[in-house]
Amino acid sequence: MRRSGSREVLTQDPSPPPSFIPEPPKVRTQSTSRTDSSRGYDSHSSSTLSSEAPGASRPLPPPEEDPASRSFMGKVKAFEKMEHLAKAQRILELQEAENARLEIAQKHPDIYAYDEDEEEYRRQLADQTKRGYNYNPKKYKDTEL
Repeated sequence: MRRSGSREVLTQDPSPPPSFIPEPPKVRTQSTSRTDSSRGYDSHSSSTLSSEAPGASRPLPPPEEDPASRSFMGKVKAFEKMEHLAKAQRILELQEAENARLEIAQKHPDIYAYDEDEEEYRRQLADQTKRGYNYNPKKYKDTEL
């Protein structure tokens, strides 16, 4: 009985898409009949509506193909683009977090108070983070990159 139930579900699934497909033409015919009744026998009004309907459907399928599907270099470029966007998003998140920390510290100075030495240490860490890891060039003179 479970199989028959699943078959009934399978037979019911294809029926909604055909009922969905005829609806857009019904809307178009109603809109053309409205314009025809308002303008009389003018055939140009129906031709403009028919030209507008395909124009409305043109933006739906994108004419540009995904470069990742074409070649390896396209995949590399798509990856680089995604990586760049992810890095930009991460930088924005870090800036928002820092702004939130500053705002909270201003609202509650007694809770988030720290010494000037610690503040200087935090600035140095922030500068190192902005420049990148292992930035001390004196430390790595003998290595080639």
